[in-house]
Amino acid sequence: MSDRQYIDFSETIPDIVFQCDSIGNITYLNKSGFDVLGITENDLKAGINVFSFLHKDDQKKMANDLENFVFSKNKPENIEYRIINRRGEQKHVLSYVLPFFDADEGFAGLRGMSIDISDRKKDEDTLLVLKDILHHMDIGLNVYQTDDLDNPSAFRLEMVNAAATRLMRFLTVANIGKTIDELSPILKKNRLHNIFYNVVVTQSPSEVEEFIYQPDPNKAPGIYNLKIFPLPSNRVAMIIEDVSVKKRTEAILKITNFGLENAGDLILWIDNNANFTYVNQTAAAKYGYLKEKLMGGMGLSDVDTRITNNQWYEMLQILENKNSLTMESIHKTADGTTFPVEMSVNKVTYDEKKQYFAFVRDISERNRNTELEQKIQVARKSAALKQQFLANMSHEIRTPMTGIMGMTSLLMRSNLTGAQQEYVRNIKISSENLLNIINDVLDLSKIEAGKMELKPSRIHLAEFVNQIKEMYQHTARSKGINFKTRIDPLIPKAIIVDENRLKQLANNLISNAFKFTDEGEISISFYLQEKRNDYLILSCIVADTGTGISEQNQKQIFEKFTQIDTSLIRPFEGTGLGLAICKELTHLMGGEIYVESELGKGSKFTFTFRAGFDEIEMENPIDISPNDLKELNLNVLHVEDKLLNQKVVGYILLNAGCNVDFRSNGKEAVELYQPGKYDIILMDIQMPVMDGISAYKKLKELHGDKLCPVIGLSANAMEGDAEKFMEMGLDDYIAKPFKPQQLYEKLVQWSGRISGSKNV
Repeated sequence: MSDRQYIDFSETIPDIVFQCDSIGNITYLNKSGFDVLGITENDLKAGINVFSFLHKDDQKKMANDLENFVFSKNKPENIEYRIINRRGEQKHVLSYVLPFFDADEGFAGLRGMSIDISDRKKDEDTLLVLKDILHHMDIGLNVYQTDDLDNPSAFRLEMVNAAATRLMRFLTVANIGKTIDELSPILKKNRLHNIFYNVVVTQSPSEVEEFIYQPDPNKAPGIYNLKIFPLPSNRVAMIIEDVSVKKRTEAILKITNFGLENAGDLILWIDNNANFTYVNQTAAAKYGYLKEKLMGGMGLSDVDTRITNNQWYEMLQILENKNSLTMESIHKTADGTTFPVEMSVNKVTYDEKKQYFAFVRDISERNRNTELEQKIQVARKSAALKQQFLANMSHEIRTPMTGIMGMTSLLMRSNLTGAQQEYVRNIKISSENLLNIINDVLDLSKIEAGKMELKPSRIHLAEFVNQIKEMYQHTARSKGINFKTRIDPLIPKAIIVDENRLKQLANNLISNAFKFTDEGEISISFYLQEKRNDYLILSCIVADTGTGISEQNQKQIFEKFTQIDTSLIRPFEGTGLGLAICKELTHLMGGEIYVESELGKGSKFTFTFRAGFDEIEMENPIDISPNDLKELNLNVLHVEDKLLNQKVVGYILLNAGCNVDFRSNGKEAVELYQPGKYDIILMDIQMPVMDGISAYKKLKELHGDKLCPVIGLSANAMEGDAEKFMEMGLDDYIAKPFKPQQLYEKLVQWSGRISGSKNV
């Protein structure tokens, strides 16, 4: 092709065709080149260099490329750079250049063609931006493609953004190329390949709502909405929207709204004019109106009997300063029923308007509880006064009773005529009956006050029953009654139970049986009802052939102060508390009590109780006699302000061979005591000048460990008195009145010089 033909051809090309010399001066430019560069023929004739059009940031790169191209004889396919034409427009061009040389093979210049790729670069930049957006957007995006529509499972992951990877950990760049079945069982389980197939075939989008994905069982599952839409060439795009927070928030709002509507309190929203803008369902139900009616023009004054509109405006003034206000009022229902309320009104700004919401609580029950609590407090105060009265009464009665019973016991051991013995025996019986009455009243008081506590100990049931039999043997013989006992052989020999309370129950029932039985038989029997891992359920039956009890009286005999025979000529006396106490004691011991009886044929009382058990054999208790104490030759200091009690205790101690000194108050005892002089101190609690506790503390302060054992004596017999006095420091305690045997046992226990033991 000749030069003329080359030039004519280049003029028809829409791209830039150029030639420049070895230093870059343009020597030829086709028409498209003039248009793109924005220059004229005159500009070319005046001289113009190709480098003057290069973007300043590309000039160095262009120089390096040309140097490499020309001198290294490398021939790159193209050179891409930016130019700025004379109109100030920036263009992206792709140049294909070819060097030419002179006759001496020296570099003479370049010939080439430059294509304007500005639009393509713009599209590429846009695509890069879009890719960057897709990879950084919060919504997950992944693309799938298939080459085999006949096989829906053939869809493979083609593209995935970072959000999709974050939401579903199996959607990673590393997994691109894997099929749906290979990516995760969860996709196969939800048959997503079928959904993809339908989207491609129908070219219609689809959606999967609340897709659940839980990779970590220890964390809450993710909840997602999947939107699938078609793309060209058998592709589908799937957008993953994380709606976990939204769904949980909706659930919380639903629960909150349910709680709001069904709250125990009435919830009211009130505007400036005291009209209701919202009421919950609880309020509507309480007031007896439909919610729509309450919110359709009704207001606070329609349900509150005390608040008028004017008073509401006064409340608004208070709320301007305090933001909240609590008050009590009376509200009314649709049928006119009124009820007391506590109303807490709060001021808030909502939607740029002042609103007031109130929590209204029906306080009818609270008022009743307050009244009940006040009555309970009065009752407790009365009970406390009663307890104090009973304690004082017990002390004042027991103190002289100590003297009466002590002297009677001593008198019975003296030489008396037959008539005198009968008189003394009657005094003894009357004293014991009076003491039993006092004990019944005290026991009932303890139970009612909740102060009676069981004190279980290990006992030999056979020995326990033998003691009861011996106790009533004389009465049985004198009345000609056969008194029988029986123990179920299945019961362990040793049981753990409160011996005193069990004895109290048995004695109450047996003494009643002897009262109402003149002939025939009385029996007490113990049976095993049930044996569990750590306790037994035992029953005790006391049966007699006495007068019996009518069906009507059977219903009330366990009530307090109830006596079957209330006539003036009844042969037996009592407080009517015995069986009531039995009922309370059996409940305390984990059992029940009931009676079976028929008039004229006798009665059978049965009570059950819980007991621990111990298979270990127990030694029989040692019966201490005065002669055993004589061997000890104890020196005793007895501190007591009542002269009669000094005499009684003195006779008991002297009869046991003890050496006794007496003092009338604690101060005298402190002055008298010297370490080593006494083996035991018997200390009365209540005394003038200095009480027993104060005296003990003073003695302990003066003598420390050299102080001998101190046993407290007191007519206070309320529950817990023994523990209270021993917590104050006393070594032991005996309640007045006491039997000589009780005192002997304590003396032997604390003397520290038991000469031996004997079996009885």
